[in-house]
Amino acid sequence: MNQQILSKPQEATLMDWISHQASVLMPLDKDGIHSLVFDLSGIVPGSNWIHQFEKCHLEIHASQPGNLNPKRAQNFYPTNIRHFYNLLKDIYNTFPNFSPEHIWNMDKKGVQFGGGCKRSKKYYHLRSMKRSKFYRIRSDNLELMTVIECISPSGLSVPPSFILLSGPIPSLPNLSGEIATIVTSPNGWTDNEISTAWFTEMFIPFANNHKVANVPVLLLLDGHNSYELDTFREAVFRNNIIVFAFPSKCIHKLQPLDVVIFAQV
Repeated sequence: MNQQILSKPQEATLMDWISHQASVLMPLDKDGIHSLVFDLSGIVPGSNWIHQFEKCHLEIHASQPGNLNPKRAQNFYPTNIRHFYNLLKDIYNTFPNFSPEHIWNMDKKGVQFGGGCKRSKKYYHLRSMKRSKFYRIRSDNLELMTVIECISPSGLSVPPSFILLSGPIPSLPNLSGEIATIVTSPNGWTDNEISTAWFTEMFIPFANNHKVANVPVLLLLDGHNSYELDTFREAVFRNNIIVFAFPSKCIHKLQPLDVVIFAQV
C-alpha cells in the first residue's frame, strides 16, 4: 500500500521539508519528493504515490511558482525593507500636503518575443502559503522589447513609451496620443540616454501639467545608472522633483507596477 511506505514520523519529516524548501524559494517537484521518500525509507515510491500522499495531506498543494532571480532572494530582507519605508515616511512627514497628483510610480518591463509557450513543472508548498509569495529561484532571460509605464494614485498615467530592437519603427497613426514615443536600441532595452530623454521630455511636462499645489513631485522608480547623469540631476533640481528609488533587487515585492500591472504580462 502506498500509504505504508513512510511511518507517521517520516511523513511529518517529509512535510517539514516540503514547507521549508518552499519557504526558502527552492520548492520540491515530484522527483524531489520521491528522492526524499527513498532517503527516508529506502523504498522507491510508485508513480501514483505522490497523489495518494496529497490526498492524505490536504495542506500541501502543487502549482507553478513565479521565477525569482537569486540576487532578489538575497536582498529582500526585513532590515532593508524597514529602511526603505522609514525613508519614505520621512518624505511624507516633510511634505504632509502631498496630493495623489504629485505622486508617481515609473517602471520598465522587458518582453521577449518568439519564445513560444514553455511547459512548467509544478512544485509543492503548503496551501497556507499565498500564491503571490510562492517563488522559485531562476535566472533572468534576455529581453527584446521594453515598455515604460508611469502611473499616479490619482488615476492619471503618462502615455506608455516603447523601446524596440534596432530597425524600422512602425507607423501607428491610429494610436496618436495613446503612445508617448517609440525608439530603438541595439538590444531592445533602455539605456542612460533613453531613460533621461523619457524623464525630461515625457514625464516632467506631463507631471507639471497636472500639479495642483506648490509642492514637489515624488517619483518612485527602480535604481538606474542614468539617474547619476548631470542632465538628469539638473532636471530634478530645476523642476522640484523628489526621485526615490526602491531597494536594489526588491521590486518583485515593492514596485507597485511590477506587482500589479506587469505581473499580468
